[in-house]
Amino acid sequence: SISDANIICETIKLAENGEGLILRMYEAYGRQTSAVWSYGNTAQRAFECDMMENKMCELPQTHDGFNATFMPYEIKTFLLV
Repeated sequence: SISDANIICETIKLAENGEGLILRMYEAYGRQTSAVWSYGNTAQRAFECDMMENKMCELPQTHDGFNATFMPYEIKTFLLV
């Protein structure tokens, strides 16, 4: 689930290295947004990645899920493990 309607999850796939799931999301309405998203009970950690799936930073986990800030029309890649 995603807390804001303007954040779209476009892709869910296995990571190329086989160690987790990749989610690609984008901001669709042209506004900066801080969104909380979750992927059931299976994800224990989440990382923001570059488009080549290299980890850049770990996302903070809240009681509801993971928090990420999107700039207008920004595309982001996340790794769930």
